[in-house]
Amino acid sequence: LLESRDERVAELAGKTFGEAIESTRDSVVAQYRDSVYVGDRNKGQGVFQKNCVVCHSLDSETALVGPDLRALTNRSTAALLESILDPSRNIESRFASYTFAMKDGRTLTGVVTAETAGGAKVLDAEGRSHMVRHETVESTITNPKSIMPDGFETNITIEQMSDLLAYLQSM
Repeated sequence: LLESRDERVAELAGKTFGEAIESTRDSVVAQYRDSVYVGDRNKGQGVFQKNCVVCHSLDSETALVGPDLRALTNRSTAALLESILDPSRNIESRFASYTFAMKDGRTLTGVVTAETAGGAKVLDAEGRSHMVRHETVESTITNPKSIMPDGFETNITIEQMSDLLAYLQSM
């Protein structure tokens, strides 16, 4: 409902559910912030390879959907934790995601990485590249949420999060 094409529905859903969703993410961040300890960067590299490398990179050669994480190494543990657990809180404009409703009924959600007069190159959440030609698009919506989904904490333990944070800050 929050991402409905009908602006009225999306607006009403935001008023109804937005506060509840925000408070849920805030409580997750608080739970982890209170529990995170100094992690093992070597173990954190494994956590990164398993969970993050599809969209993120630590070198400019392979950066995909999300930002090159080397730029974040000077951030505090609390700031990194918040970005990981509440990815929609602060979305840089170059990483805004769009949903394209195609004239043939398909939809595609991703980050625009290049644009020409004829179309746009879009990377989806799995890092697959798509060329979207303007004449095939029925409508485009800028998504209010990050392409990085909420719920990362369901994939890893608090200990693994600590290890991941140690790894990210060591780069």
